[in-house]
Amino acid sequence: MKRASIFLMCALAATAARASSFAVDGGTLALGSGTVVAASAFRLGAAGTLSGDGEVAAAANLAGTVSPGTSVSNVGTLRFAKDVWFSGG
Repeated sequence: MKRASIFLMCALAATAARASSFAVDGGTLALGSGTVVAASAFRLGAAGTLSGDGEVAAAANLAGTVSPGTSVSNVGTLRFAKDVWFSGG
């Protein structure tokens, strides 16, 4: 499993990040419109944040903060193409 403590801004339309598994253990993964994270598994750790307006095409385990959009006034849509589990945090 790839592990990352990252800030990644994917702002290009139709951009795809592909990996066997993808983990955000800390920091923020901000998806730009049209961005797709494709993997067999996606994990958002308790110290991580997923934001923006894109898609996670992986089974997702979410323990961190899920914040669609880029700000309070710009609410977006985060899509999940496979099963999603929310873990307490």
